[in-house]
Amino acid sequence: MNLREHLFYQELLTEQSTLSDTVRTFEKVIVDTGIASLTEMRQKAAVAPSSAGQIALIDGGADKIAEQHYGALLIHTVFSSFTDTQVRDFINLVHKETLARRVSMLLHTDDVNLHEVEIVLAEFTALPIGESQISPNIAIGIRVQLISSFISDNLFYVGVAKFHITMRDVDALMQRFIGKYGQRSRVGGKSAGSILANRILKPVFGEPSGFEDQIEEVESYYLTAQVFSRFIEHNRLEEGHDLKYLETEERERVRADLEVRFYRGVFPEDTAAQIGEILEKLGDDPLIVRSSSLLEDSMGFPFYGKYDSVFISNQGTIEERCEELMRAIKSVYVSMLSSSVIEYRKDKALLDYDDKMSVLIQQVVGRRYGKYFFPATAGVAFSHNQYCWSHRIDPKDGVARIVHGLGTRAVDRGGDDYPRLVSLGHPELRPEGSLNEKLKYSQRFVDVLNLETRGAETVHFVDLYNYIRSEGENGYTPSQAVSLISDGRFETPTFYPDSLDVGAAAITFDTLLGRTSFPGLLRGVLQMLASSFGVPVDVEFAWEGDKLYILQCRPLAEWSGETRKVEVPTPSAKQRVLFETKRDIFRSAAVEEIRYIVYVDGAAYDALPTPSEKLEVARTVGRVNRALKGHRFIIMGPGRWGSVNLTLGVKVGYGDINNALMLVEIALERGGYRPEVSYGTHFFQDLIEADIIPLPLFPGDAGSLELEFLQSAPSTLGSILRKDLMPPQRVAEAVKVIDLDAVGPGRMSVYLDAGEIRGSGLLG
Repeated sequence: MNLREHLFYQELLTEQSTLSDTVRTFEKVIVDTGIASLTEMRQKAAVAPSSAGQIALIDGGADKIAEQHYGALLIHTVFSSFTDTQVRDFINLVHKETLARRVSMLLHTDDVNLHEVEIVLAEFTALPIGESQISPNIAIGIRVQLISSFISDNLFYVGVAKFHITMRDVDALMQRFIGKYGQRSRVGGKSAGSILANRILKPVFGEPSGFEDQIEEVESYYLTAQVFSRFIEHNRLEEGHDLKYLETEERERVRADLEVRFYRGVFPEDTAAQIGEILEKLGDDPLIVRSSSLLEDSMGFPFYGKYDSVFISNQGTIEERCEELMRAIKSVYVSMLSSSVIEYRKDKALLDYDDKMSVLIQQVVGRRYGKYFFPATAGVAFSHNQYCWSHRIDPKDGVARIVHGLGTRAVDRGGDDYPRLVSLGHPELRPEGSLNEKLKYSQRFVDVLNLETRGAETVHFVDLYNYIRSEGENGYTPSQAVSLISDGRFETPTFYPDSLDVGAAAITFDTLLGRTSFPGLLRGVLQMLASSFGVPVDVEFAWEGDKLYILQCRPLAEWSGETRKVEVPTPSAKQRVLFETKRDIFRSAAVEEIRYIVYVDGAAYDALPTPSEKLEVARTVGRVNRALKGHRFIIMGPGRWGSVNLTLGVKVGYGDINNALMLVEIALERGGYRPEVSYGTHFFQDLIEADIIPLPLFPGDAGSLELEFLQSAPSTLGSILRKDLMPPQRVAEAVKVIDLDAVGPGRMSVYLDAGEIRGSGLLG
């Protein structure tokens, strides 16, 4: 052995590796490069000269000597066949494969020592990436173990993630964990989705995606499910696990007390200290605290909007900021107790699963303008567009629902306000035609964070613009979102005025969609993610400074590749047409043998004088929904159901409508609004994922409705609900249950043809 070989050999004999490790790796190098025959080398080693005395002194005898000769010959062959740079790369490969096997061994023990895993991963990451990589079979196996232990054990997720999330990625993630208390310290569904999406689009290792320069990652930290478990134990809140087994009315009474105790709870000292350390690293940028339960965003169980996400200003002293953050985390924990979550879990046969809540803490994407903070654009997007309002639209191009400001207005069904719905293949094609329609169905209000009041606020975009300009923020020129109105058309000026007047401008996104890379970039991102997942996906995103941020990604739970052709029949002489429609049909469907119509009378609802009575209408609908479980019924009523604005519709949640076959939103003229197909809102996704068909109905515009039948038919509400669950008289007059078996002319059938955009509801 010459001096060069001796020095390299000393490098091999470190704590990380043994001679057997070296031999195993160098054998692979020789086989892969084909520079020698391993069989011939073993034959040479077996006949190497050795004296009888030498053999006697060595434990193992001749076989041991032959093995040592084989190892020496193997190492010499590698050293003499490659350059110093190559040899050093192979030595690093020895260390990497040794450390990888050690990680695998640690993860396979019953009582995983997470600290040891972290140490070994750090040693692995410290090695150069190099040209030579560990065996794919070893790498994939260890990735699966790491992903299952610390990110998600959902088999669909693991099957995708193992090709994109590496050991180095997991090591980087674990530096951002709070709650590394042993095996199964997972980060939950929402965190898992965003982690995987960003690794697909911005791989740290492997083939580039092509999106690296256009995608930015949000600064994120993760509270694992173990933090939640320790919080429950530390504050003796274990009875929260059994809340899900109580009946609805009793559950609400118990939940109110539990909620108070959750907010009074304290975190263990080590957890509180780690939360403080996170804030020191993040600085004073606003944050969003997102739910990320172990069940959330799994294939088939997306939990759209069921748990809370909380924006915090993150301003003030470190003590004030810590208190604000810990209260937000508790708020996410408390959301697990809501009836909406429990009813959803019941429907999906998930009630007995011991779900735990992880939490994702992210910086809010955006910029500060005076006291306000918000992004230029945010929203939700789908790789497959299931609502094509024009024959020019290809469903595979994808669709986005975008807003100016925080993305809450894109996913929550708000008041008399509309996000921009964008076909990414034809971004300038709109469902609306005339200028007046575009103005009527445009976004007027912007959700922002007020850093002075430390809360989220909704501000009219004109007031927002004028405030920012009055503060001297001349750099605020929202040209990508806002258009001015001149001579009956929209235009984007070179210079924006110092102030705007209501009616002189509108949020159109014409420049963003027509003159920037945004629509093409988002379309390409969705296609890459869908290709990697193997199914269509939806994402939540933000756009700021010409960079796209992927905040959340999940497979479309309701996805079905099947399309169905439905013929809308001509009514027979024995049938009665209850309604017809020629617009906004989301999908083809035939719903037959409908016995009950749960009908909310629009005039009676409007006449209710107090918000509490209007809320009681929603609660009554919920009680009827539960009482009719197992029966075939539809719900019909005025306005935008699920809206936070009580004057525009009935404020129901998932648990109030989840047993219905259809939800028909009746758009009678009541203040100039329309019930939209709110593609992408959490409420709309609830309907689709629960297989409830949404149908907006426009009597007198693009359809008809026999309102007299609904208003005159007798109500069986009193026989459906127990006496103690009956609402006050005025509410009972607004909520009717029509039993078609009792009133004739027979049960109801609904036929919808999305291709021809026509449908009808037939009685008899």
